Amino acid sequence: MHKLTYFLSLMLFAFITSSSTCKHRFDLEKVINQDPLLKHIHEHKGEYEVQIRYTQIDRQSDGKPRFTSYDYNVDSLYYFYPASTIKMPIAILAMEKIRALAKQTGKPLDLYTPMYHFGARPPQSDCVLDETTGQVPCIADYVDEVFAVSDNNASNRLFEFMGADHINQSLYKKGAFTTSHIIHRVGISGFDHEDNCYINEVQFKDRRRNLLHTIPARKSAFTPMASLKNQRKGLGYIDNNDSLVMQPFDFSQKNYFSIIDLEACLKRVMFPEVFPTSQRFDLDKDDYAFLRKSMSRLPRDLPYYKGDTHYYDTYVKFFFDGDSTSTIPPHIKIYNKVGWAYGYLTDCSYYTDEATGIEFLLTATIKVNKDGIFNDGKYEYDTEGLPFFRSLGKAILNYERTRKQRH
Repeated sequence: MHKLTYFLSLMLFAFITSSSTCKHRFDLEKVINQDPLLKHIHEHKGEYEVQIRYTQIDRQSDGKPRFTSYDYNVDSLYYFYPASTIKMPIAILAMEKIRALAKQTGKPLDLYTPMYHFGARPPQSDCVLDETTGQVPCIADYVDEVFAVSDNNASNRLFEFMGADHINQSLYKKGAFTTSHIIHRVGISGFDHEDNCYINEVQFKDRRRNLLHTIPARKSAFTPMASLKNQRKGLGYIDNNDSLVMQPFDFSQKNYFSIIDLEACLKRVMFPEVFPTSQRFDLDKDDYAFLRKSMSRLPRDLPYYKGDTHYYDTYVKFFFDGDSTSTIPPHIKIYNKVGWAYGYLTDCSYYTDEATGIEFLLTATIKVNKDGIFNDGKYEYDTEGLPFFRSLGKAILNYERTRKQRH
């Protein structure tokens, strides 16, 4: 299918499956202007590159969800760096692929089957031990690590399990991607654009180290499908030699994950029943249960993070109204994925309060980089970025407490 025709068909599907957008009874901008920090960011939204999508959820008499979405400054073709949010579809697709491999090979492959990586060319590396758990690596642990603390190695090993071709083709086929792309590993140095196209050899073995299945080293050929705007940003950047280069930073060979596609992926996890079978992830009931539990877990829920004060409750739960000392109560569950890098912070969340029955989807991104220099490590994450998410989450939660809902 021609790329343009394929792209338009996906956009049409996204429009059809959205029950409604930008209704007149609710004014997201008005809610934003009621908070001093949010109002300041609204007044300088170009500088902050802020985008917000808030989706109300009402339950019909049979329990089926009805969605009403409201967008603020959302533009699916306006580039922002998605950072670790791309780990969400990578983790989901890894779970899907191991199921498919088990069917194709007839071998006893599952989320807990030991998985080993072997570098085929520099700068690739071997991985025969998960240093976080101290155990042999497996997909289940990697998925937990991705959502609990946004672990880079876990995500990169899952990326190498599949490769960019499989990841992007699967997401476009399902309609979960319309303008997005995942083309490189994250949080690791030494890989240029060409290096990220090459994928390690992956082997699955049983507990006695008997070989079950091998995926050979290979090269991906995927190229982004959408032409994005504003991919050259800022006044300058620090290069790989730690030198300041006074020219805009080029993001054209970086990952991208639009606000709309972010929510679309999360929706498919939390509400698969609202999508046609062909548009869902190929997971069974137990897979969904595991994935949702993993997405909502806090670092203290896992033995290898428990007691580590660096990983506090809100470490990867940006929308919760609290700080690093806050404890998220058990009746609040946040199923989400965050990302932060190059001065961009992003969170895509399904927020639920079992005590009140409140539930909603909220996705937002913001850039906090006052000096305009990328890769210098000088960003206003703590003074502006995280307070923005806490204020926005609180504002939406307060509104949800007052609006009439059907459950």
